[in-house]
Amino acid sequence: MRCFHLDVHCDGQACSENAKVIEAQSLACAREESVELALSLARDLEPTSEVMVYVREESETGFAARVLAEKGRVGASFVLRFR
Repeated sequence: MRCFHLDVHCDGQACSENAKVIEAQSLACAREESVELALSLARDLEPTSEVMVYVREESETGFAARVLAEKGRVGASFVLRFR
């Protein structure tokens, strides 16, 4: 198992209370965990808010999962992008 850090930013601000350290078998598994975290946090945000979850192993950044929350007349929708 490898140790990964999930650093969370909400609307451009570091959100350390939502940061996590996880153990995963691979970067792909850590990526799945980051998507789940980003989506669960985005559900509670205001319309047009943004959540970024940066995944890193030790000091190196692997990638970021970016979720934009958009709430319209028929409910919420989420846009997921990777960086």
